[in-house]
Amino acid sequence: MPKWSVQAVSQAEVCTLPARQLGEYVSDRQTSELARVLATTKKMMAEVDRVVILGSQLLQAGPRALFESCCQPYFNELSRGARGSRPRIYFAENHCDNDAIQGLLQLLGAHRTLAASNVSESWALVLLDESSEASENESNEVASATQAHLRVFSQALLTSCGHDQELFRSRCVCVAREASQVRQQATEFGCQMFFSLPAGLEPSFSVLSVAGLVPAALMGINVMKLLEGAASISEHFNLSSLVENNIVLQFATINHMLERHAGVKCRVLSVDGRSLKATADWYRWVVAACLGKSLEIDWPPLARSASQLYANKLVHCITSQATRFDALYVDCTQNDASPVEIGQKVFTRVNMSHVETYLQYHAKCVERTRSIFRDTGIRLTHTTIPCIDETCMGQYLQWMMLTVAMESQVR
Repeated sequence: MPKWSVQAVSQAEVCTLPARQLGEYVSDRQTSELARVLATTKKMMAEVDRVVILGSQLLQAGPRALFESCCQPYFNELSRGARGSRPRIYFAENHCDNDAIQGLLQLLGAHRTLAASNVSESWALVLLDESSEASENESNEVASATQAHLRVFSQALLTSCGHDQELFRSRCVCVAREASQVRQQATEFGCQMFFSLPAGLEPSFSVLSVAGLVPAALMGINVMKLLEGAASISEHFNLSSLVENNIVLQFATINHMLERHAGVKCRVLSVDGRSLKATADWYRWVVAACLGKSLEIDWPPLARSASQLYANKLVHCITSQATRFDALYVDCTQNDASPVEIGQKVFTRVNMSHVETYLQYHAKCVERTRSIFRDTGIRLTHTTIPCIDETCMGQYLQWMMLTVAMESQVR
């Protein structure tokens, strides 16, 4: 059993940040960082119909997880009214994919080289950058790609604003460290709205910092509930240093003991719905960046050949207990249906005792898959999230980050 140092992590930025942000906002609803985030994003949402989030895959992983879990599955396809006047969200990763960037620019109307004439044609840019002066040599390639993309999108945005510098400044937000070269370049292009990443926070733990809150607020996500959920997990973590009373230590201990003493070579995160797939991808980035370990994503869960696919692996299963939408019913026993003649038409009478909701039907499918895992000796944990909303997602994200922070002590 490893000896965990709870105090070291409880004082770290990743643990204290959610509660501190909430406390500062309660004390100052005008100039605190969270107040600035809410004011900036509220103004931007009223002026544009699209937002491009530009940055590295590491920093984008968190906002992507929030977007897919807390927003409507086909959010970008809805009308502005159905979206609650929230802008469509597009992620522009900083890899050199010419066709992806050109396709996005065309969608934004940049090829027309004309100023936007209304809200539906207007868009904004959010820049995320984790590089710093001290690490610039190590992340030179990432920073260079971000700078190249920033140049392209800044020019397109300035054209969309009719070369109005004041309008450009209101539609460009930069989240970066103060010593970042990307931040300096954004300043040269005319950006004046800046948010700083906390100095003591690892980039992989930035999802609940301004790097995640600015995009989340633009998506219409309740960032207060998100932070409240995260703060509750930090409070739980600080209450006890005993493994049996601390879910963070329990999860860290399982990972450590099986990897150190049971020959587990890889983790697998198995999710049962598309809304959690990006969350699994975010966790993969966190584990790789902080622990240097690989993680596979299993979606949808594969039961076939389980003993070969998951040999020497630890499978973490995540399921949701409730749905966000009204239950959709499915008839699972078509053979029990009987024809009923009404007038000259024949209708099928369904035996309602055999009709299930999709959630019930899906739960049975998931349980069959899990039982196959257990029967074949696969090492397995199962986490059930009450529902996929801001509070629960805040709790889950903070739980995973604190767990990884604990594991990094005994690498």
